[in-house]
Amino acid sequence: MVMDKQWLEQEERHLDPVVRLDSQIKPPEKSPENGPPEKPPMPPTVTQPRPTAELDRSGDEVYTGVMKMVKQVVQLKNDINMLPASEYPGAVKTVGVTLRSLIQSVDDILPSLHCSVTTEIEGTKKLLNKDLGDLINKMRLAQQNSVTSLKEECQRQMLAAAHTLALDSKNLLDAVDQARVRANLAKPRPDTQDAEDSGE
Repeated sequence: MVMDKQWLEQEERHLDPVVRLDSQIKPPEKSPENGPPEKPPMPPTVTQPRPTAELDRSGDEVYTGVMKMVKQVVQLKNDINMLPASEYPGAVKTVGVTLRSLIQSVDDILPSLHCSVTTEIEGTKKLLNKDLGDLINKMRLAQQNSVTSLKEECQRQMLAAAHTLALDSKNLLDAVDQARVRANLAKPRPDTQDAEDSGE
């Protein structure tokens, strides 16, 4: 064994210097310095709603309607596990009535808004009606599967449809706000913090 090792060392000395160097170099261990660059983590695919414009909301029926819509969706989310399937239609009907009220408040101010954005507003209203139809369909599926193993999945889909309805309601508010700004109807939110600071 010792003789074999000596023979191997002797043979290595007779090799071409480049080959000899290559045989002595060990492959580098994988490390951040010599490995492929790491991919940055993918951001979550959760859509973040754009911030609402900071406008004076006193007497703003559209804003009030959107807040009611969000409240109804949150209420549905909180109640869905406690409601019997027979009461799903009543809960969805409440969401639908709130949506109808919201759309009516938009229709009331539509003539005073900038015409370049009314197309977007009309499109968003149609999308909201489609969202409500989707919520109704998911509610029916949840009712049909209320005693099956698909119950939770159907409830999840129903809540996802309600969530989409709330997000699109917020998008409607953003479109209305944009139209108000273009028509010079938007009033900035009163800065109560500055008024309090100057009063000290």
